[in-house]
Amino acid sequence: MIDAGNTKETAHRWLYLPVAGPLVAAANPERGQADTFTFILIIDALAQIGGLAAVGYGYWSPEQYLARDDLALTPYTRNGETGLMVSGTLW
Repeated sequence: MIDAGNTKETAHRWLYLPVAGPLVAAANPERGQADTFTFILIIDALAQIGGLAAVGYGYWSPEQYLARDDLALTPYTRNGETGLMVSGTLW
């Protein structure tokens, strides 16, 4: 478990906080931590910021889009079998 061990060093616990957590953990490295780990934390934070921006754009964007209503993928279970059923119309 990530929280097991020495309780004095808690910089890794910031990773539970989305978006800002990797930046805080990178700004407060633990003793003996390599620069590569700090670089990975910064890349992780940038990826989370990009994901948050994409979600925000998708939510608040005034653009409309077309969705297919002639094709459906439906999960099913029958007689102990599971699968994915495809149904639709040709024209």
